[in-house]
Amino acid sequence: MSNEQKTIFICALPGIGHLNPILSVSSELIKRKHRVIVFCDDVFQKIIKKSGAEYRPYYLKFAPNKSHFDVDDTQGMLMFFLQLIKVAHEDVDYMLNQVITEHPDLIIYDQFSFTTKYLLKLMTKNFEDKISAFKAPKSICFYTCFAMKPSIYPDKDQSKRLLVADYWSNSLSFSVFNEQVKLCHKYKIEAENPFELAYNFTANLNIVSCFQELQPKSQEFDSSFNFVGCCLSNETHNFEINDKQLDEILTSFEIINPNNEIKQSSKKLIYASLGTLFNYKVDVFEKILESTNILNESINLTLLVSCGKLTMNYLQEKIKNGYFIPKNVILVEFAPQVEILKRASLFITHAGMNSCSEAIHFGVPVICLPLKADQPLCAIRLADDLKLGARLDSNKFSSQELSDAVSLILNDMSFTERAVNFSKISRKYQGTLEACRIIENYMLD
Repeated sequence: MSNEQKTIFICALPGIGHLNPILSVSSELIKRKHRVIVFCDDVFQKIIKKSGAEYRPYYLKFAPNKSHFDVDDTQGMLMFFLQLIKVAHEDVDYMLNQVITEHPDLIIYDQFSFTTKYLLKLMTKNFEDKISAFKAPKSICFYTCFAMKPSIYPDKDQSKRLLVADYWSNSLSFSVFNEQVKLCHKYKIEAENPFELAYNFTANLNIVSCFQELQPKSQEFDSSFNFVGCCLSNETHNFEINDKQLDEILTSFEIINPNNEIKQSSKKLIYASLGTLFNYKVDVFEKILESTNILNESINLTLLVSCGKLTMNYLQEKIKNGYFIPKNVILVEFAPQVEILKRASLFITHAGMNSCSEAIHFGVPVICLPLKADQPLCAIRLADDLKLGARLDSNKFSSQELSDAVSLILNDMSFTERAVNFSKISRKYQGTLEACRIIENYMLD
């Protein structure tokens, strides 16, 4: 690779599981003297700047879901799509101006970045119709979840797990469609079903941040898909821990993972997190907390729960009004997940792809409580196919069922053995370095 500096746009989705893998790649590209500009939400400004990248906000904020009341899963996914389209309606013009101003050599975008996909469609159309002299820059779709092509994976039955199986039977689908029609009419581009836009958008080059043995039907994807492995970076995960209680927890538990010698420890650290995109599910967190009361009768454990700001505020208000939380339960808004997984005996997770990849990388068994999007598919892959843990229905499980699953996994070391074996496979890959090699070669072509 020549020493010529390239300017690279990264269009990230504002969720830590989507941001972490791509920031790992960003940090390595910066080491190689490239200029990287990351577009995201202000919430993640600090971590982006710490990675060495330039930060720029999107024009329109990606508002969090503030309703803790249960909604139909299809409804929830449609609300997510509706928000992505509304953001794109305002952001496409803004991003077009950014491209014209900065002339990036490459745009790397998250699979769910509707704004970037609309932008590329618009720039391609305007160039072909001779409306504009600006050709769309080279682009790479960066998958922070499993690679998906409807003709390969998921199949029709598996697609129902993506939680939009009843797309047209839900009244909100017409709002989504109308919003998309308005956007496409504004830019005079072809309208698409948002489901197709998310899961069947054609890109010349795709980088998938999981390894081939983890990806379902990986051999059936064409050569445009590159399964590079888990993208982890020490630099993007090193940050100051200002929470004294959290610091004490990390100090009191030694690093045990990957647990290659399959040792049993008398004191167990259990980590629970539902990610950052759909994590305002207080009913799920409450059942996780209630399960600890049952488990305390038989297991010496500490439960560390990363619940996000909204859920934290909700639970703290309940605690003020008499809600009981055992002393061995620690609540935090945000946690250094990698540092915790190095010490954890079990991970209770929403089964987002980044969390699944990190759990596998450190050989930690899982209990999956999938919420939306690709999470049910990840949960099936880890729990059902690979036997790396258990899977519960996040809408229906009881605290007793969760405590039973915890007891099963902690007492049956075969789960840890399988997790450690997959950790060994994961560690054969150098995801970040391979992604950067592919990116640099692509920019040279």
